[in-house]
Amino acid sequence: MLFCKIENRILRKFYILDIDYSINTNFFKMEIQQPPKTWLLQSLLVTILTFLCCSNILGLPFGIAAIVNASSVESKFNRGDFEGADKASKNAKKWTIVTGVLAVVSVILFAVLYVFGLLAFLSAANYNL
Repeated sequence: MLFCKIENRILRKFYILDIDYSINTNFFKMEIQQPPKTWLLQSLLVTILTFLCCSNILGLPFGIAAIVNASSVESKFNRGDFEGADKASKNAKKWTIVTGVLAVVSVILFAVLYVFGLLAFLSAANYNL
Protein backbone atom coordinates (compact mmCIF):
# COMPACT_ATOMS: atom_id res chain seq x y z
CA MET A 1 0.00 0.00 0.00
CA LEU A 2 2.92 2.30 0.74
CA PHE A 3 4.29 1.76 -2.77
CA CYS A 4 0.93 2.72 -4.30
CA LYS A 5 0.84 5.97 -2.30
CA ILE A 6 4.39 6.87 -3.30
CA GLU A 7 3.69 6.08 -6.94
CA ASN A 8 0.51 8.20 -6.78
CA ARG A 9 2.50 11.16 -5.40
CA ILE A 10 5.11 10.82 -8.14
CA LEU A 11 2.46 10.78 -10.82
CA ARG A 12 0.77 13.83 -9.28
CA LYS A 13 4.07 15.67 -9.13
CA PHE A 14 4.61 15.29 -12.85
CA TYR A 15 0.91 15.91 -13.61
CA ILE A 16 0.67 12.74 -15.65
CA LEU A 17 -2.35 11.15 -14.06
CA ASP A 18 -4.35 11.35 -10.90
CA ILE A 19 -5.10 7.70 -10.17
CA ASP A 20 -6.43 6.17 -7.00
CA TYR A 21 -4.68 2.85 -6.48
CA SER A 22 -6.74 1.74 -3.52
CA ILE A 23 -7.93 -1.85 -3.64
CA ASN A 24 -11.64 -2.53 -3.47
CA THR A 25 -11.88 -5.18 -0.76
CA ASN A 26 -15.60 -5.73 -1.38
CA PHE A 27 -14.76 -7.21 -4.77
CA PHE A 28 -13.03 -10.15 -3.12
CA LYS A 29 -15.85 -10.74 -0.63
CA MET A 30 -18.44 -11.68 -3.22
CA GLU A 31 -21.05 -14.11 -2.04
CA ILE A 32 -21.44 -17.22 -4.11
CA GLN A 33 -25.08 -17.65 -5.07
CA GLN A 34 -26.53 -21.13 -4.84
CA PRO A 35 -29.11 -21.94 -7.52
CA PRO A 36 -32.62 -22.42 -6.17
CA LYS A 37 -34.31 -25.80 -6.32
CA THR A 38 -35.78 -26.39 -9.77
CA TRP A 39 -38.65 -28.78 -8.84
CA LEU A 40 -38.44 -30.22 -12.36
CA LEU A 41 -38.39 -33.90 -11.40
CA GLN A 42 -41.20 -33.50 -8.87
CA SER A 43 -43.39 -31.54 -11.27
CA LEU A 44 -42.88 -34.08 -14.05
CA LEU A 45 -43.68 -37.03 -11.78
CA VAL A 46 -46.75 -35.42 -10.24
CA THR A 47 -48.11 -34.35 -13.63
CA ILE A 48 -47.58 -37.73 -15.27
CA LEU A 49 -48.92 -39.71 -12.31
CA THR A 50 -51.92 -37.42 -11.95
CA PHE A 51 -52.81 -37.84 -15.60
CA LEU A 52 -52.09 -41.55 -15.96
CA CYS A 53 -53.21 -42.97 -12.65
CA CYS A 54 -56.15 -40.76 -11.89
CA SER A 55 -57.18 -39.72 -15.41
CA ASN A 56 -57.40 -36.26 -13.94
CA ILE A 57 -57.46 -33.78 -16.80
CA LEU A 58 -58.10 -30.92 -14.36
CA GLY A 59 -54.61 -31.31 -12.87
CA LEU A 60 -52.89 -31.24 -16.24
CA PRO A 61 -52.82 -27.41 -16.72
CA PHE A 62 -51.42 -26.93 -13.22
CA GLY A 63 -48.79 -29.59 -13.89
CA ILE A 64 -47.81 -27.92 -17.16
CA ALA A 65 -47.46 -24.59 -15.34
CA ALA A 66 -45.21 -26.30 -12.79
CA ILE A 67 -43.05 -27.82 -15.53
CA VAL A 68 -42.71 -24.51 -17.39
CA ASN A 69 -41.69 -22.64 -14.23
CA ALA A 70 -39.33 -25.42 -13.16
CA SER A 71 -37.58 -25.48 -16.51
CA SER A 72 -37.00 -21.72 -16.45
CA VAL A 73 -35.27 -21.66 -13.06
CA GLU A 74 -31.84 -22.78 -14.23
CA SER A 75 -31.76 -20.59 -17.33
CA LYS A 76 -32.72 -17.49 -15.34
CA PHE A 77 -30.07 -18.28 -12.74
CA ASN A 78 -27.39 -18.73 -15.41
CA ARG A 79 -28.33 -15.37 -16.95
CA GLY A 80 -27.81 -13.70 -13.57
CA ASP A 81 -31.49 -13.09 -12.86
CA PHE A 82 -31.35 -14.42 -9.30
CA GLU A 83 -34.67 -12.90 -8.23
CA GLY A 84 -36.44 -14.25 -11.30
CA ALA A 85 -34.97 -17.70 -10.69
CA ASP A 86 -36.13 -17.63 -7.08
CA LYS A 87 -39.62 -16.50 -8.13
CA ALA A 88 -39.82 -19.23 -10.79
CA SER A 89 -38.72 -21.81 -8.21
CA LYS A 90 -41.42 -20.70 -5.79
CA ASN A 91 -44.05 -20.80 -8.55
CA ALA A 92 -42.90 -24.27 -9.60
CA LYS A 93 -43.18 -25.46 -6.00
CA LYS A 94 -46.66 -23.94 -5.67
CA TRP A 95 -48.01 -25.52 -8.86
CA THR A 96 -46.39 -28.87 -8.06
CA ILE A 97 -48.12 -28.92 -4.68
CA VAL A 98 -51.45 -27.89 -6.24
CA THR A 99 -51.17 -30.69 -8.80
CA GLY A 100 -50.25 -33.19 -6.07
CA VAL A 101 -53.21 -32.13 -3.92
CA LEU A 102 -55.54 -32.49 -6.91
CA ALA A 103 -54.14 -35.99 -7.48
CA VAL A 104 -54.75 -37.02 -3.87
CA VAL A 105 -58.25 -35.53 -3.86
CA SER A 106 -59.13 -37.30 -7.11
CA VAL A 107 -57.86 -40.64 -5.76
CA ILE A 108 -59.92 -40.22 -2.60
CA LEU A 109 -62.98 -39.19 -4.62
CA PHE A 110 -62.51 -42.16 -6.97
CA ALA A 111 -62.22 -44.54 -3.99
CA VAL A 112 -65.36 -43.11 -2.34
CA LEU A 113 -67.34 -43.34 -5.58
CA TYR A 114 -66.09 -46.88 -6.13
CA VAL A 115 -67.16 -47.95 -2.63
CA PHE A 116 -70.60 -46.31 -2.99
CA GLY A 117 -71.02 -47.88 -6.43
CA LEU A 118 -70.08 -51.26 -5.06
CA LEU A 119 -72.47 -50.86 -2.14
CA ALA A 120 -75.26 -49.77 -4.49
CA PHE A 121 -74.60 -52.78 -6.71
CA LEU A 122 -74.63 -55.18 -3.77
CA SER A 123 -77.80 -53.69 -2.31
CA ALA A 124 -79.50 -53.87 -5.72
CA ALA A 125 -78.38 -57.49 -6.09
CA ASN A 126 -79.78 -58.35 -2.64
CA TYR A 127 -83.02 -56.55 -3.41
CA ASN A 128 -83.56 -58.59 -6.57
CA LEU A 129 -83.07 -61.87 -4.74
